[in-house]
Amino acid sequence: AEEGGGGEGGGGTAVAGPDWLRLQQRAKVVGGDLGASLSMTLEELRADFGGYVKLDEEGRLPSLAEEVEDAAAAAAELRDFVEPSSPWAHARARRGPQRARPAGHTRLR
Repeated sequence: AEEGGGGEGGGGTAVAGPDWLRLQQRAKVVGGDLGASLSMTLEELRADFGGYVKLDEEGRLPSLAEEVEDAAAAAAELRDFVEPSSPWAHARARRGPQRARPAGHTRLR
């Protein structure tokens, strides 16, 4: 069973989902390559939304602070890759590898 069915009555979660059936119908109205592309994109979004709903129901969605921290770490790694001679890259190399967040962490509510 697909989670977060929205307009199709699935999921039973507090998170309101899109009306997937209506969105698919609209993609078919567009037709052609664009309609096919929209349909594929909708299927991917539906799967992502189902994952979001599941994490929310389990209380495992990362907090905004965790998301910002992860984005900042990714930006720093990218900057070090692009500019390996930068002072930030040297400081990061001295600190060593960063610890990854443990699997199954839960966010504080």
